[in-house]
Amino acid sequence: MRGIIILAVLNVPRPGSLIRFVRKSKGLSIEELAERTYINRTTLGAIERGEIPCSLEYLAAIKKALDIELLPFSERERSVFMDLLFKFNNEIKEGNFETAKDMQKQLSVVKYLPDDKELNIYFSLFECRLSLCFNDLIVAGEILSGIDESLEGFDSTQRYYYFLNKGTYSIQTVSVDGALDAYLEAYHLSKRCGEKNVNLFFNISFCYRLKGYISQSATFLEEACELISNGYTSKNEVNIYNALGVDYTNLSVFQRAKKMLMKALPLALKNYKSAPNDENKNMLGRVLFNLGRLFRKTKNKVMAIYYFDKALSNVSNDIILQMDAIYEKALTYIEVEDKLSSMECISKGLELSKGNERYTVLFKTLDSLRYPNDKSVKHIDKVVIPYLLEIDCFFSGAILRQNFKTLLLKKGCRI
Repeated sequence: MRGIIILAVLNVPRPGSLIRFVRKSKGLSIEELAERTYINRTTLGAIERGEIPCSLEYLAAIKKALDIELLPFSERERSVFMDLLFKFNNEIKEGNFETAKDMQKQLSVVKYLPDDKELNIYFSLFECRLSLCFNDLIVAGEILSGIDESLEGFDSTQRYYYFLNKGTYSIQTVSVDGALDAYLEAYHLSKRCGEKNVNLFFNISFCYRLKGYISQSATFLEEACELISNGYTSKNEVNIYNALGVDYTNLSVFQRAKKMLMKALPLALKNYKSAPNDENKNMLGRVLFNLGRLFRKTKNKVMAIYYFDKALSNVSNDIILQMDAIYEKALTYIEVEDKLSSMECISKGLELSKGNERYTVLFKTLDSLRYPNDKSVKHIDKVVIPYLLEIDCFFSGAILRQNFKTLLLKKGCRI
């Protein structure tokens, strides 16, 4: 009973003297209390002296550390705690992971109020999201498994966050079909609960692209662009414009492709200049590479070579992107019958692709295309493309076949 009385008295704006009384009565130093609550010692001292108010998340942590019986939150406490939970979610969404981890520790006291299922559900959903950001699949999987048992009683918003997490978990565990199903469920639920999430559209398009459904991918990227134009922000903005440019290129909608890639280019350059790290440099290289590929498709070989060279000079540690750029550059030279330049590219590609069987096969196939014949056609169609599809589900065999066959038809080969 004494603990309950103390708890009630603690529910005042500046309960510092009472906190100090309970702490000392339990024989705890302020350093020990700071360690138990994850609250800075200086902040605790200021709270005890009444110099600053005690926030509700700090108060909940102190109640737990002092082993005071936890009563349900008052309506005011609960409302503020719910706001803090969604602030925790926003910190994750904005990529402020260290701040989110600190909030996670403070908000974890909600687990000591098992009867308040709504608060516990939201905390678990956002905790799962943070775990996925750190690729902690074990913790995320355990949380999802625990939630799955009680999913029936969730409202639309809770179900939305559940399927959003499940989609991310599935893509990280290489289950593209499972990810797509979960993300689509989150998409439908977002319409009911009013959630606007640019990254959700990007993730759905990514799954469709992996499955080879380019039109569907483009449709969701267009929705993402519409949200961006309406003021919704996303750290994936460059990726979205770049991906939509690639989709439009593959769909032969070249003017739209150029518009999207030209939107992505200054953003990628700005990101690299503000933070010149490998990730931003590789992103800039990808946009430049996709512009080169677009110009190759539109028969502008000079601009294609220009952008492939720019891409190669703006790649840090992305070996795959380097090989892709060299491959496309070699293909461009073959199309204009520049055998010497194409041979130089193929030689570089073969050197770079040592240990990567797929790209070694690609560059050897390109070499045979320098002097194509009917035997080349049969080898590509019956051996190379089935092999590439078998070893790598992410590779678009249809696009590869189209590239080769278009070239071979020009050379007068029977297909």
